[in-house]
Amino acid sequence: MEYRIYYAKQLPTRILEDHAFVPGQTHAFIRTVEAQSLGEVYHRMQGCIWSPKGEARPIIEAAGVSHTSMSVGDVAVDEDGQAWLCASVGWKEIASK
Repeated sequence: MEYRIYYAKQLPTRILEDHAFVPGQTHAFIRTVEAQSLGEVYHRMQGCIWSPKGEARPIIEAAGVSHTSMSVGDVAVDEDGQAWLCASVGWKEIASK
């Protein structure tokens, strides 16, 4: 399955039930990833995996985000358009606006 990855422009201090995900406004598109599961998405989006020598630095800077590794508050959108928030433990299904 293909996932579109969006990083939060500001990392949250905690995940709220009504966490907003507005592509281009609250989150910046980073890249597309092929993965079999959300767990694999998380693994593939760790900086040491997809940017071991800093290859992602220009992407991160252009997106206006401050982190290379996927973190709490970032979002993966699957092929069906369902948005998944990276939570402190696992993933939370959310709506996109």
